[in-house]
Amino acid sequence: MKDENKKDKQLNALFREYVEEEKSPPESVTLKAKQLMGKEAERAEEVVPALAAEAEGGTVGGKRRLINTKALYFAIAAAALLIGILLIWRFAAKPQEFPLRLSPVSLSALTEKESAYEEKEFLPFIEKDSVTLYKEYALKENAENYRAGDVVAYYLEYTFKNGITGKLYVEAENVYLDNLASYKLFEIEQKTERNTYYIDDTDVNKKVSYFYFSHGSYGYNLEVSTVEESEIKTILQSIDNSF
Repeated sequence: MKDENKKDKQLNALFREYVEEEKSPPESVTLKAKQLMGKEAERAEEVVPALAAEAEGGTVGGKRRLINTKALYFAIAAAALLIGILLIWRFAAKPQEFPLRLSPVSLSALTEKESAYEEKEFLPFIEKDSVTLYKEYALKENAENYRAGDVVAYYLEYTFKNGITGKLYVEAENVYLDNLASYKLFEIEQKTERNTYYIDDTDVNKKVSYFYFSHGSYGYNLEVSTVEESEIKTILQSIDNSF
């Protein structure tokens, strides 16, 4: 009985070690489970000759048969534990890339709605009268902390005071649109007092520049119709000062 209790504690300890850490099963955990399975397999092999002797008329007692049964049950339990660890790791492990975001969302998974623009707290640098096009995108199905119908992305076309036009996608908290993946790969970095802007090499032929920055819980993917350094600086400073 003491040995059985000791085995139960070993199994419980192994399970807690993995679940509490919430990461891919460390080699030490799976190794321990395999070692426990191996020990019970060896014990089971030890009683096989005895069982054979009993079948031939030997005198092996019920106690040895009971030990064999316990060894078999424990080996099954250890195997189930190992499988359970691997399943938990497969379905519950947190993704390493974009750890706080939804899996890439396609615009086809969202419902598009065009409407009149109303000023929003997360867009302090956008003046209502400057917006020429405004769209909202809502989820068609439940996803993580959102429900179907929740607006998770915004699109605007607007004009700056100097006549430069802008196209802006805004991603809500924990949302990442797959058609905007390239914005997250920009390598040129420009820091200001309030934000860090990631800039793509300007497209001189199209006279377009691209920027990505985040503020609070929102991600901003901006395209502007200029490659002039002074104009870009003015735009970013205006955005920065608005927050």
